[in-house]
Amino acid sequence: MPAPTRRTYRPRRRATIWLVIAVGSLLIAPVFALCTKPFGIDPRISGAILFVVSLITFLVYRSDKLRAERCEWRIPESTLHSLEFMGGWAGGLLAQRLLRHKCSKLSFQVEFWLIVALHQYVALHLVTAGRITRELVRLVS
Repeated sequence: MPAPTRRTYRPRRRATIWLVIAVGSLLIAPVFALCTKPFGIDPRISGAILFVVSLITFLVYRSDKLRAERCEWRIPESTLHSLEFMGGWAGGLLAQRLLRHKCSKLSFQVEFWLIVALHQYVALHLVTAGRITRELVRLVS
């Protein structure tokens, strides 16, 4: 009788397409935020910056996943969160879903989604010239 083979996780094509669309949608505000004052960066350049940082983050996640599978020394979670905070959260999200890495640890996920929420809030603050913050303060007061 042949030895059982290990099934690898392979996301379905449709789910992957929706994931890429969702991540792309979440990147709209940060890209345009880099185009506003005080940054004033061309949208193509700001998109390229976020793409490169996300690609680096994805590759670091992949390296950590491979190290975990080989029982080698791991990349600290603080390093992963630092890369996400620097704008690589999109690559981190793709890596979590496509590589099935760091997606079930609750404490990691809480910190990850706080970083994503912070990026979205700051981006919306910049894009709306602070109106969103003034409205939130008005609602809380």
